[in-house]
Amino acid sequence: MADAAATDDKAVKKTLAEKLEPLRKMWICAKLVVAIAWETDKKVLMIFYAASFFRAFIPFLTAVAMKLLIDGLTLAQAGPATVIPVAVVGALGARYLIGFFDNIIFFSYAQSYLDAVFRYKLQNVLARTFHNKMMTLDLAHFEDPGVQDVINRARESHIWRPSEYLRIMGVTAVDIVAFITAFIALAPYGWWLPLLLSVMSLPRLWVQAVSGNRQWGIWSQNTPESKKLWYILNLMEQPMTVREARVNGTGPAFMSKMIGAQDYLFTHAEKELKRQLKLSLVPPIIEGVVLFGVAWHFLPGVIGGALSVGSFTLLLTMLDQLGMRSASASTQIGRLYELSLYVESFDSFLKLKQLLPRPEKPRVFDDIKPPSIVFENVTFTYPGGDKQALDNVSFSLAAGESVAFVGQNGAGKTTVIKLLCRFYDPQGGRILINGTDLRDVDLAHWHRHLGTLFQEFVRYHFTIKENIALGDDSAVNDNRIEEAARKAGASGFIEAFPGKYDQQLGKEFKDGQELSGGQWQKLAIARAFHAAPPVLILDEPTSAIDAEAEYEIFNNLESQYTDKTLILVSHRFSTVRNATNIIVLEEGRLAEQGDHAALMARNGLYAKLFSLQAKGYR
Repeated sequence: MADAAATDDKAVKKTLAEKLEPLRKMWICAKLVVAIAWETDKKVLMIFYAASFFRAFIPFLTAVAMKLLIDGLTLAQAGPATVIPVAVVGALGARYLIGFFDNIIFFSYAQSYLDAVFRYKLQNVLARTFHNKMMTLDLAHFEDPGVQDVINRARESHIWRPSEYLRIMGVTAVDIVAFITAFIALAPYGWWLPLLLSVMSLPRLWVQAVSGNRQWGIWSQNTPESKKLWYILNLMEQPMTVREARVNGTGPAFMSKMIGAQDYLFTHAEKELKRQLKLSLVPPIIEGVVLFGVAWHFLPGVIGGALSVGSFTLLLTMLDQLGMRSASASTQIGRLYELSLYVESFDSFLKLKQLLPRPEKPRVFDDIKPPSIVFENVTFTYPGGDKQALDNVSFSLAAGESVAFVGQNGAGKTTVIKLLCRFYDPQGGRILINGTDLRDVDLAHWHRHLGTLFQEFVRYHFTIKENIALGDDSAVNDNRIEEAARKAGASGFIEAFPGKYDQQLGKEFKDGQELSGGQWQKLAIARAFHAAPPVLILDEPTSAIDAEAEYEIFNNLESQYTDKTLILVSHRFSTVRNATNIIVLEEGRLAEQGDHAALMARNGLYAKLFSLQAKGYR
């Protein structure tokens, strides 16, 4: 029996916790949004809420002024006086003075100016917060479908949902204060009256909560379909897609996919909206009947003279206010709950934890210079994968060495680079930097040692000068930029542009120029020459560059990197044969290691691949 009672208690507690869950979510979201808003501009935030708080008393003050005005006019009509009473003039003046202050303080200043300025500033901060978090995510985050859903929901809502939440909080606060004021003002007419009207607002609150849950359900459950739609829309906006669609006739297929995703989302949304429409008709009917009944209850007193016309007018005004504020507060609280479900996604995104553990006391080297690098029995499998990308791989790279990784597709070459950049940690073995486990080295400090040019690099639509100097915090040095462009073989096409090094790239900008694949690659290599990091990692850096330009670029790299570490990944054996240390990978294992002459003499995998490629040029 005791166990059964305990189980029942837990069930009750769980049910209570579930009932309080909406309030908990709204409280968490309120703290998050107010904290961000406070950091954005605490002065404007306080002034805005002070103006809103003042406005909550406007309806009551206006109603009191009207009561005094009507009662004063009633007395004046009954008396012999021909001069307008001072009380009537004062009440009339107060009525319009209150309206004047309401227009000046709230509408002109608070709503038109403060709200617009503050919302703009807040949305800027929210965008910075979102993208700053994006820059700190680990690579594995982007390979987890569940995390991708969190990111996509935050991406779609982070700009306007939190700022709207803050605005609705202000509106709700005004409604609650105005409701309390009307509640107190109606108390002299009967203690039961405010309580009755408070209960009257519950159906609207319930409808809003149900509607909010349903709207959230549509949005959250259809995230995969929404993701697909946004991908298709973005794909159809790309010049490369348009080009292929024209030639290959794939345009109708893209349109079909887009329309299918749109129809799916609309059909699900329409069903819920129809249900919401039916529910939303109930609260106004209940409220209208109750308010009419209350007004009818007091009519005999007015007709009999027990209640003045002014007092009855105040009663009607406060009834309207209480009903309106009650309905509005219920609507806004329901709206807050709905918004909290979206803001909670933003909060969940901000709370995404780093997947790579950070050391309590990270190691920092004395100087930023080429280090020794050792892979010691490294084994690695990608998250969600079932095949080892690297299997017990060991090798050493001396400081200042020229190293090349070769092998067929899927051999593990790029995986080595990702582990060296510490995008992931190996499941077995370790990577040593100057004898220290890479997991114990300060990651930002380690990245200062590296310069990378991946096969799939970003094409930045900035000016050419900005492209080459990107990431360099020092003052822009035109001579360094031009020298880097010359070594990368990019100076020729740069000088041909009207704007030269100040030329804007990207056709979406006025006078913007588009580059060929090879020109973009040369620009990326120029960025590497400009940065001149102690360890330069190049992954297929010249895949879109002709042989003559490639030869010149690598001669420049070899002359600049005589005292630095150069790590090269390439399928072109002409670009790797000059490396002092060539590491051959096969199916995630180290197959061979040595310089070109030694590997050719061994007549193993390297010699076979080299001969096959050389044969194609004969």
